Amino acid sequence: MGQNARGISDKEKTALWEVFKGPLTLILYGIAGVIVVLAIKATGLFQDVAGFLTFGKSAERIATLVFLVGLGFAAFLWWLCARYFQLLREANPGENLLSSLKDLPMALPEGTVRAIIALIIGVVGLPLLVFSKELGLSDAIAGYVNGIIIGVFSYYFGTRANAGDAQTTRQTVKMLDTAQATNATLEQKVNELNGEVEQVDGLKTSLQASDFDRQTTRLQEQLTQAEVLIDVLGPALPKGLIPDGAGDALKTAQQVLETARKLKAGEITGETVTQVASAAETLIGKSPLTALLKTAAGAMPALANLTPAAGVALLLGVAWRLGSDQYRRWVARVLDAPYDPQLISLGLITPTSAEIALKDCPIFKKAFADRLQQPAFISDLLDAVLRDDAADRLWAAYGAKSECFASRGELEQGLNEFRGALLWDQSASDISQTQIREAQAVLAGTPLAGGEPAPEQVNAALREIATNSNASDEQRSALQALVLLVGSLRQAKLDPLKLIAEGWK
Repeated sequence: MGQNARGISDKEKTALWEVFKGPLTLILYGIAGVIVVLAIKATGLFQDVAGFLTFGKSAERIATLVFLVGLGFAAFLWWLCARYFQLLREANPGENLLSSLKDLPMALPEGTVRAIIALIIGVVGLPLLVFSKELGLSDAIAGYVNGIIIGVFSYYFGTRANAGDAQTTRQTVKMLDTAQATNATLEQKVNELNGEVEQVDGLKTSLQASDFDRQTTRLQEQLTQAEVLIDVLGPALPKGLIPDGAGDALKTAQQVLETARKLKAGEITGETVTQVASAAETLIGKSPLTALLKTAAGAMPALANLTPAAGVALLLGVAWRLGSDQYRRWVARVLDAPYDPQLISLGLITPTSAEIALKDCPIFKKAFADRLQQPAFISDLLDAVLRDDAADRLWAAYGAKSECFASRGELEQGLNEFRGALLWDQSASDISQTQIREAQAVLAGTPLAGGEPAPEQVNAALREIATNSNASDEQRSALQALVLLVGSLRQAKLDPLKLIAEGWK
């Protein structure tokens, strides 16, 4: 009951139609045929004879024949189109066939309509021609019909005879068009590939130029330090600090760099890049920088958890980052250089700091012990100490008359001690934690990397280096050479730690 209420579904309707489609089609065809016969009978063209239809007059027979033939061919054309479309839909499901069929007569294969027309002419014309006497046709009309039949048949069969050549020609033209289209596509592909090849070549050239510039810069940087150590400082250094073959490697590198600078952009190749890189590697291997650093490490005291060589490298890197005045004070401290009045600024030294510095000077502390409480004594002492003729002034004031010093030599020794103490006091704030951190960052990833000591620890290490009497002459010479190298690299704006990191193995 519920099933009837909901009605018949679309799927069930489709199934029922498939069942009754064939019988209904036959019935409709039969009804159509009966309607046609009844229509013809109503026109009076036929008369009942023995209960069946027969022809009337001759003219009526001809008209009836033509009419029936026309209906037959019309039905045939309809059936042919329907079957052809059904075949195409089954062979190409889901495709739009109108674009490919719109230029064909009745959307049928080429030649179909011509064949049907010729068939109509033959089916209608031949009986007319054969039964022309029975139909009462005149000779003229029979001649016209004969001419039409011959013309149609001649044209049709003549066309069919040449159809092979025409079809071959069409296929050839079609193949030619396809080949031309394929060639055009291939040509476009070739152009695209050529463009890609040009891009790759351009990228390759650009990469070679970039690598060439990088290797050339690297060689130039290594040449800068090697020329200072080998040509400038080498003759004054103890024998053995400059490795054997360093001079030859330096000359070769100079020649390679000079040749490389003359090359134009289009002359750079992978071979030239390799030559420059090889010259740089050879120079790094023969450079005395690493040997000097290892030797100078013998004069380096313990600094945080750094190795002696890492400590020396850190001091050089910090010095490279100092300001101009700070760097000069750093050199004076490391080398224990003679007094330079420009290194100490009277305006930055207070009587209190001077009195503290005086306590670290045994000779002056003993000589002026009774005078420290006198007003303005420290100020007067500073004024005299920082002058160029300080020794003469102090000897005249506190030497022979007051007998503060046993000799002038003792006074001069005390003067150097006090000036050194003032220098160290003013240099205490020259080194910052930021400079130490920046120097350690350059050494990151190398065997020289380590902890980050405090500025006070670095200053203490510098003081020990200056007063270390256990260091050999060779060690001190190596340290002095590195200090002078830093001065040259500061002018060239080239970080010594970068060069050390490249050469340290």
